[in-house]
Amino acid sequence: MLKKVYLIGVSLILVTWPCFAGYKDDIRYTELSNELSLRAIIMPTGSGVSVTQIEAQEDTNEYMPNIADTQFNGKIITDASVGGLTSGHATTVAKNLYGNTTSMAPSITNIDIYNASDWINSGWYSGTPPTENNSLQNHSWVIWYQNRNAP
Repeated sequence: MLKKVYLIGVSLILVTWPCFAGYKDDIRYTELSNELSLRAIIMPTGSGVSVTQIEAQEDTNEYMPNIADTQFNGKIITDASVGGLTSGHATTVAKNLYGNTTSMAPSITNIDIYNASDWINSGWYSGTPPTENNSLQNHSWVIWYQNRNAP
């Protein structure tokens, strides 16, 4: 009886092992990197690409990545909404997107960060949507409605 339980436990670990793969495997970055390497093509690093990161607040004014984290050494991170505090979600997104050793594009150096409320209120309500010039953008939004008939 104990052997069966032990074997079932081991097989469950083996079956669920792929669930713990890193995000680079999940998005097939590793596969692309290997394929390009086989073809002697250098993997792009994000050099020359600027990023806009738009984040919903976790709490009052918390929408900025932790710029003291070493993953962001050498990065120019601009708080475009001004006055933001550190957000765990924004930090995780930033590490995955442009972190020095954890991201798909470590050579990205110029990043604009916006509070989602500030970004949308800067023009959408006046009828003129904001224009964003950075070709790479991450939008992390959370919207709560009290009324199910909200537009």
